[in-house]
Amino acid sequence: MCDLFIAWLIGPSTTGVQAFPASQTDLAIAAQNSHVLMYDNLRKLTPSQSDTLCRAATCAAVSTRKLYSDGEEFTHTLHCAIVLNGIHPFIDQADLAQRCLTLTLLRLNPSDRSTEKELRDKFYRDLPVIFRGILDLIAAVLQHLPTVTAKHPERMLEFVHWLAAMEKALGRPEGELQRAYSDNLVGAMQDSLQDNPLADVVTQFARSHTQQPWSGTPTDLLTQLNAIAGPEFIATGDWPRSAISLSMRLKTLQSKLSGAGVDIVIGKRLRSRRVTVQYTGTSS
Repeated sequence: MCDLFIAWLIGPSTTGVQAFPASQTDLAIAAQNSHVLMYDNLRKLTPSQSDTLCRAATCAAVSTRKLYSDGEEFTHTLHCAIVLNGIHPFIDQADLAQRCLTLTLLRLNPSDRSTEKELRDKFYRDLPVIFRGILDLIAAVLQHLPTVTAKHPERMLEFVHWLAAMEKALGRPEGELQRAYSDNLVGAMQDSLQDNPLADVVTQFARSHTQQPWSGTPTDLLTQLNAIAGPEFIATGDWPRSAISLSMRLKTLQSKLSGAGVDIVIGKRLRSRRVTVQYTGTSS
């Protein structure tokens, strides 16, 4: 129902909540005809779909062949606010997770359920007050926006500046909303790594090194991780069997772990390669 409230507030449409489009061209066409797109009941996003959503968040161009033409090109702009909803965790790509604001809704008590008509009637009764409040807040944010600086810069830096201006508009402590956004990004990345035993154990290990980074050889690190993992993880086929295997797997996980607040630096291949691990708690 949260999707419907957003639709009713931003721009009522007969289209409503849709299934995810089959191609980036279809997504671009939908974006050009809506203020916000909403896709429900998502279970899994392919890497290609995640990449398309990343481009939609930061603005991209999609070129197609012009209708009834073999050589002419037509360009669609792919840039739009998008609401993604689903019961199952479906964001497992680092780039997309760092472009999303993840909200977990509270479970609704069955006795509190209402029909769509009842919700619509209540919403439209309060809509003038809600809409004016939003416009007043936007006006105040725009007034402060040119002078703010980001205390917790993230990949979506323009959004961080917006949060900094909102802190001033609402009279909140400087950096409060920005920090909450950074924590949200770290939490989203950690959730996306829960199905990876190695990433989960590395995160546990890193949490014990927040003040000072741990540094040692891949062999030393594998010994430390084996002690944390226990036999049930070590016995699986997903667990590295050697220091070389560990180094290779850590390289593939570096980006995701960095987004989850774990910094890993793997040294150059010398006689004794060094690995540095530290928990920063911030997405990077």
